[in-house]
Amino acid sequence: MALIKTLAIVKPDAVDQADEIVERAKRAGFAVLNRRRVRMSPEAVSELYNDSAQTEYFSKLIAFMSGGPCEVMVLANGNSTVSDWLEFIGPEDPVDAIERQPDSIRALYGNTDPEFEALRVKNLQNAVHGSLTVSAAAREIRFFFPDEVVEPLPTAEMSQKYINEKINPTLIKGLTALSKAKPADPLRFLADWLDENNPNQPVVEEPDN
Repeated sequence: MALIKTLAIVKPDAVDQADEIVERAKRAGFAVLNRRRVRMSPEAVSELYNDSAQTEYFSKLIAFMSGGPCEVMVLANGNSTVSDWLEFIGPEDPVDAIERQPDSIRALYGNTDPEFEALRVKNLQNAVHGSLTVSAAAREIRFFFPDEVVEPLPTAEMSQKYINEKINPTLIKGLTALSKAKPADPLRFLADWLDENNPNQPVVEEPDN
């Protein structure tokens, strides 16, 4: 099972409750791998939400997301982090979230006033953002954290399996050879033996003359 990451944003309307939202996420099993507060320019918002460029609410989205600071985070909780986070934060419209998932983040922290003028086209004040797909998560994570490794990371179970199957057999053979040879410099002997007997080294075939 690989460890998948997603990007979460606490939007300007809920940024004052960012610590509380993060604590709720941690209690739900999400690990916060990276976190920082940013103030996006209109140009940055436009680039981040480029997929919404043709919508009627795009200009309001830019004004809203660039109107105050945001808290951006890289989260992980297993191999279904993207879908788990979307489920955790609830339906996109907080008014809908109140009815369907009253304990979700958007129900608790989003603007749920159905008479609020700014919500009539699309409720942008829904407290948090979550990447919609794994590929979108990779792109959005790189947008805010260029040095972040976004490929699926091996779990402890996967790492242990790799060690048991790929490393230990060769290492045991090397230690056996070391025990038989009893060299004056055991570390050098073992290093040279492992280099010569590396099962993963490429095989180079000479071309026929």
